[in-house]
Amino acid sequence: LKYYRVVRYWAKKKYDLNDSEIEIIQYINSERLFTRNEFNTYCSIFSWNNDRFKNLLRDGWIRSWRNAGGGRSALYEASEKSRRMMVSFYKKLNGEENFPTTVVDNPVFKKDTYTNKVMANQMVRINKEMQARRKRGEI
Repeated sequence: LKYYRVVRYWAKKKYDLNDSEIEIIQYINSERLFTRNEFNTYCSIFSWNNDRFKNLLRDGWIRSWRNAGGGRSALYEASEKSRRMMVSFYKKLNGEENFPTTVVDNPVFKKDTYTNKVMANQMVRINKEMQARRKRGEI
C-alpha cells in the first residue's frame, strides 16, 4: 500500500472517477453478486449521492446479473470493465505493472496542473524503483 495514493490518483484520472467510486468499485469486485440493498448498505459510509448506483450501472462499472421478478431481487455484479481496472490497480500497487508515461495512455502526464506534474514525477520514480526491484528479483 506504499503507493496507494499515487495509484488511486492514476485511476481517478484514467477512468474519470472520484475517491468514493474507486472504493465502491473495489468493494463490488470483492463480491460475487450483490443486491441493490447490499450496495446501498455499503454506500452508507460515503457522502450521500442518490444517483451513484445508476451512474455506475450506466457507465458500465456494474452490470445486471439477474432482473427482479417472481419474488426474487435483482442481482448485480462487477463488470469486466471494473475487473480490468482493479487488476491493473493491484498490479501497480504490487509493482508488477508500470504506470504508462504518455499522455495518450495516462492523462496525468498532461501535466496541466501542479498536482498532475507532481504525480507524474512520482509515477516515473516508482516505475524506476520497481524496475530495479524486478531486476534484483525482489518482485
